[in-house]
Amino acid sequence: AFQVVETGEAELLVLPLDGGAATWGTLTMGVVVQALPFLVLGVLVSGFIAAFVPKDLLSRITPRSPLLAVPAASVAGMVLPGCECASVPVSQSLMRRGLPQSAALAFLLAAPAVNPVVLVATAVAFAGSNPMMVWARLIASLVAVIAVCWLWIGVGKAEWMKPQEGHDHGGQSRAAVFRETAMQDLLQAGGFLVIGAAVAALMKVASTTSPAVTGSDSRRTTGSPPSARTRRI
Repeated sequence: AFQVVETGEAELLVLPLDGGAATWGTLTMGVVVQALPFLVLGVLVSGFIAAFVPKDLLSRITPRSPLLAVPAASVAGMVLPGCECASVPVSQSLMRRGLPQSAALAFLLAAPAVNPVVLVATAVAFAGSNPMMVWARLIASLVAVIAVCWLWIGVGKAEWMKPQEGHDHGGQSRAAVFRETAMQDLLQAGGFLVIGAAVAALMKVASTTSPAVTGSDSRRTTGSPPSARTRRI
């Protein structure tokens, strides 16, 4: 049954979740909240590229040979701290500005695997046991990314990885281009983030076999705030 939650200033109609549904909702929100800062960073970088990077700049500084452009883009992925949520809009914006698909794919795959946050986390995790794991992760990730993107050069098709078309920014200021691009990418990528978080949480709940754990999680997460009064309707 629905509940009306009285907060003192307004009444909210909510659907209480129990058991596995409560765990699923908590996990979904947790993933979204954790990934949202990185998504915002990615769309801001994407907006900056669209507004301030000339269209011919990337083609001039990128190696002409795709076999060389892939390693260069893989190493460039190290500068973007974040997960796939950040690298997807940035890679899309890079392709709009003329970066080859193979190089954009290399950046997309390398950024979540070898960025500073991941490398520092790996160093902390293996500080006492095996500090060489940082180098092992860095080298293995770069080798895997380069191999996949070289394979893409041979068998990939352009229509498989087309960037979504942006707005026509003719006559607009750079600030307006930055704002509109960032908002567009945020709405597009944010929807996929919520869907992915919901699916990941569903898989986690489905794989949980201990009823005691699920029950304890739901008791912790479904209670109403102490200051709110609820009544069933």
